[in-house]
Amino acid sequence: SRLPTSRSDPIEESAASRHHRQLGVARPTYKLERRFADFEELRKTALSCVSMERQCSCQYCMDFLVYIRYTWSQPRGLVKLISGTEKRRQMLTTFINDFVSMGRRRAEKPGKKKRKCEAQKLVPEVLAAFLLGDALY
Repeated sequence: SRLPTSRSDPIEESAASRHHRQLGVARPTYKLERRFADFEELRKTALSCVSMERQCSCQYCMDFLVYIRYTWSQPRGLVKLISGTEKRRQMLTTFINDFVSMGRRRAEKPGKKKRKCEAQKLVPEVLAAFLLGDALY
């Protein structure tokens, strides 16, 4: 399967691509075209997935909860109002890379009951749907 990319002519180089090439920065692997509100919705959906099981205290859920609650560089209404376009782009890049990295991890559930953590199944599905364009929310 293929991730959604820009619909523009792939041969035509964008100003951002030229800028990155001049700086010696590697080209991104994928170019994701989503609205800021879509990233906000992804954040809310991931939060609901990891908050769904109140008793789950596995490291996977805790990492997402801490990130969503305490990391400032993520899609929120306040960020949208006080930051410029370039700052938002950088923040969204960091956010999606962090989410993909955390979504790929696995953690054992503590305690005697070794039930599988549902969030470890749901969050990767939500991320894949977001990145591939089949939004679950």
